[in-house]
Order: sequence, then structure tokens, then C-alpha cells
Amino acid sequence: FSASRNSKSREVAILISKWVPFQMSQIITDSEGCCIIVQGSLHNKLYTLINVYTPNVNPIPFIMECVGTLCKSPIIMGGDYNLVLNAEVDRLARTLPSDRHITSAIKEMMRELGFVDIWRMMHEKDQDNVFFSQILKSYSRIVMFLISTQILEATIDSKIDHVLLSDHAVVFSFVPSHAAKRTHIWHFNSSLLAIREGIEIFKLCNQDEETSLGTKWEMLKVVLRGKIISNVSYKKKLSLIRKGKKRDTLESQLNSLEAQHNRLPEDETIQEALLNIQLELRKNFNHRTDFALFRTKHKFYE
Repeated sequence: FSASRNSKSREVAILISKWVPFQMSQIITDSEGCCIIVQGSLHNKLYTLINVYTPNVNPIPFIMECVGTLCKSPIIMGGDYNLVLNAEVDRLARTLPSDRHITSAIKEMMRELGFVDIWRMMHEKDQDNVFFSQILKSYSRIVMFLISTQILEATIDSKIDHVLLSDHAVVFSFVPSHAAKRTHIWHFNSSLLAIREGIEIFKLCNQDEETSLGTKWEMLKVVLRGKIISNVSYKKKLSLIRKGKKRDTLESQLNSLEAQHNRLPEDETIQEALLNIQLELRKNFNHRTDFALFRTKHKFYE
């Protein structure tokens, strides 16, 4: 589900996995591509999902207009709010004259709507940021989840990840759905056909002429499946170890550089090194995306 205007300057979207049994009942969008609201039920419980891109001017009235009379069901509202809830801990630059007024207004709005900033609730003393302003040379936490107090106890975690795919960090909030586990169907990975040894061993062990070809064929399929699963598991384990070590190293370097850049945001050398590490991690992510697309083609087109 998405909302956008004619230009590419702004767009908001809500993505729901096809494996999630979410029953959509209503979609509300605005013409400027700043807000999308999806209402529906999950496991017989009503939810309202909202994604916002709040304008710099009059952000509080905009949020109030988006929420409107939707407080009948629990709300999960995420997005880029273009403001900080507490300038003293959510922005590294000096506070602005308007900060006190905005902080007071948004806290009053949250009390009125029954919202909580779930990340701050779970990380009271932490200071983490999601966006770096090239103009102000400063970090701030302007992307967040505001959730209804009704689902506060059900939320098990909220965290801020690294800045990789855009100029904003990814923010997570985890609310378990208690869905039943689905069964998985085994699919052959056609990129792993190096099983000649297994076929030769099968031939040597089944040279008698008494066994019918049909029986041999059924036996061969069982042997091949076992060999393929074993081969795939071995290669996957090696790949995960190798890629995991590389990713852990890159993320460790990224954590160190982010901490340095937080302290010295105007240091261009640190910023350049930070961008290089982000590029390496982005390549790793793109590789996994390419393989996922390959599996999609295999499933739907072959």
C-alpha cells in the first residue's frame, strides 16, 4: 500500500508480507504523499497502521489530522516526523528556540491520543540517531514509532539499525502476532548441481539386473534429494560463516566510525570512511537481494 504525489520527492508506503493473514478493511491516503493509513484485523484483533512524512511547517496539526477519529483500534504509527521529541537527547546540535514549544506540544498530543515513543520507552538513557544533516552537520532522531498504549505490553523490542540503503537509519519495532507456524516446502536449488560423485556411487551399488528400472528411478530420486540437501547445507554453512565474519567485521568498523562521527560530525575524513563502510555493507545486502530475486524467478517462471 502506498501514497504519493506526481513527483518523486515524497512517497510513503506500508508493506505487509503475503504470509501475514492481515485482513485489510480500509485504506486512507492524502494527495501530497505524506500519509497512508491501513486499517484491518490480524488474528481477530483490529489494528491501524500509519506511515507519515510530516512537513516541516505545522507538524502537530498534520499528525492530528492524520489520526483523526482512528483511536477506536490500537495504532502503530511510524515515519519521518521531521522533529525531535526531546532536543536535549534526540539531537546532537545545540537546542533551538522553538524546541521547547514543539516538545511541549507533541507531548501533549501524545497524551491526548494515548501514544508512546516505544524506542525511548525501552532505551530511556540511550542516545542514538537516525539522520545526519549535511547542512547542519548534526545527527538527530526524527524517525520513530509512536504506538498506542494498548499494545505497549505486547511490544517485545525496538531498535535503531545502521544507515545503509538511504540517508536515514532503519528503525524496528517488534510486536509478536502469535501466528501458527506454516509448513515449508523443499525447493531444489538449481545453482547447486555438483553431485556427480553421488550418482556414480549409486550406479556402482545398483548394477544388478533384477531390480526394475522404475524401482531404481525411485531410489535414485531419494539418493539425489539426500545428496542435494547435504551439499546445500554444507555450502550454506560455509557461506554463512564466511559472510557472517565479513559482515561482523564491517559492522564493528561501522559502529566505531559512527561513534567517532557523532563526536566529530564536521570531520570529512571520518565521514568519507563511514560512507565507504556503508557502501560495502550495501553491496552485501544487494547480493542477498539478487539471490532472493533469483529464487522468485525460479518459483514463478520456471
